[in-house]
Amino acid sequence: MVVSPNLESAECVQRDGVKHFELVAEPVNREVLPELFLSGYGYNGQLPGPTVVCRTGDCVNIKLINRLNEPTSLNINGLDLPNELNGIPAVDSSPPVQSGEAFDYRFIVRNRPGTYIYTSGTCPSRQQTLGMAGAFIIDDGKGGCNRDFALLLQEFSIDQRQGQLGQGTYSIAAQPAEGNFFCINGGCFPEIEPICVIPGGEVRLRLLNLSGCTQPMSLSGHTLKVIAKDGFRLPQPVYTNTVPVAPGETVDVVF
Repeated sequence: MVVSPNLESAECVQRDGVKHFELVAEPVNREVLPELFLSGYGYNGQLPGPTVVCRTGDCVNIKLINRLNEPTSLNINGLDLPNELNGIPAVDSSPPVQSGEAFDYRFIVRNRPGTYIYTSGTCPSRQQTLGMAGAFIIDDGKGGCNRDFALLLQEFSIDQRQGQLGQGTYSIAAQPAEGNFFCINGGCFPEIEPICVIPGGEVRLRLLNLSGCTQPMSLSGHTLKVIAKDGFRLPQPVYTNTVPVAPGETVDVVF
């Protein structure tokens, strides 16, 4: 089972052979440090959005409900989709969903198991910067590792200088010069849920970079075995101490 610490998974309702999910695009205030909130955009009250988990061959229906005051849409990076599915445009070219409206994205999952990112497909440079992104996991259901975690990396910018921050709510800049808040699953150190593992057990980390710059990731005292990138299993694993995760990239490592 894939776990996203500090985040919930999107609820799945199976009906008539279809796995139904709902994503509600809406303004979100995320507590990243005690009594310090970042105000941006997210899904289902979360920033980043809930993790969507399915399997190859599933028929999936994602209802996108727009509670923003502007249009939005859904894009799942890297999913193999035809231009039209039952008359519905492909996910990455669908028309914007207007404020107060909803749209059903229905498709067959044809990709092999892997780690992907869903984002806003409308004004992505703005809406993604405000937090609209999440993990889309195609699970093989075999549970090869003892523990399987999804870690979503984000950076945000607010118009405050270091040392001036106190308790309160701060708006995320839609066009930042550079980030001054770096989050894993919506939390800043040290307010990040710990990853609990079993000594001697095999652990899989799914690293998803939702930020605009490369994030080097490492675990002191552990060698990382890189097994997949962008949903594609590597022909041969690569061993490293630090793995750089580029913007929009997903990297799966095992230790």
